[in-house]
Amino acid sequence: MSAACSEEHRLLGELKARRPDLEACIPALEAAYRALRGVFVKGGKLLTCGNGGSHADAMHIVGELCKSFERKRPLRPEFAARLVREPGGEQLARHLET
Repeated sequence: MSAACSEEHRLLGELKARRPDLEACIPALEAAYRALRGVFVKGGKLLTCGNGGSHADAMHIVGELCKSFERKRPLRPEFAARLVREPGGEQLARHLET
């Protein structure tokens, strides 16, 4: 099993632990991941579009996917220190960006 594959399984395991109600969606998530990965490995790209509310959703998805692309945007140290004291805060402080 490759490192990427084990990371994918770890993330899906965490998702299932946090949101057992999404168990039925796991096969579709895996299929979507494999499809996108195949496109990206071949040098392709993901295009999003929409009209009205769907446009807002498309822009939001792009923002989430690209937020660290140009540069990392770490939390301010004082905010990260406060966040760590909250439940789940250590993980949030490690992964959230501004």
